[in-house]
Amino acid sequence: MKTLTIDDKQNFIIVLLSALLFYANNLIKYKIEVPFLGYILRNHFNDFLGGIAFIAVVNIILYLSKYNRIKKYIIILMFALLASVFWEVITPIFKSNSYGDILDVLSYVLGFSFYWIIKKYILKNNTYTFR
Repeated sequence: MKTLTIDDKQNFIIVLLSALLFYANNLIKYKIEVPFLGYILRNHFNDFLGGIAFIAVVNIILYLSKYNRIKKYIIILMFALLASVFWEVITPIFKSNSYGDILDVLSYVLGFSFYWIIKKYILKNNTYTFR
């Protein structure tokens, strides 16, 4: 098996932290009485976290394969848009209790984008580029 790079270890940590924040949000989101914050936590924050975790999981899967990780923002953004189309357009066609929401699309795109920002600027990984 390949050795884990710092980048790969960070992806595992990002998935773990996203999962922890997801569960914490589910514990508190209905208890928040601040109207706008409560709305965001109940309806869109988990989608944002899902965007972050999704691309990290994709990169973990790519680590386990022979393919390169996705590090270009433009490709990450394309993944976000494709996932959004699947979750918000295609899924509601086949799942009767699901419906499309443009704010969820925005949440996914922001989550995927925040993953890239974390890697590029917070963790100072210069292998993450715009194009």
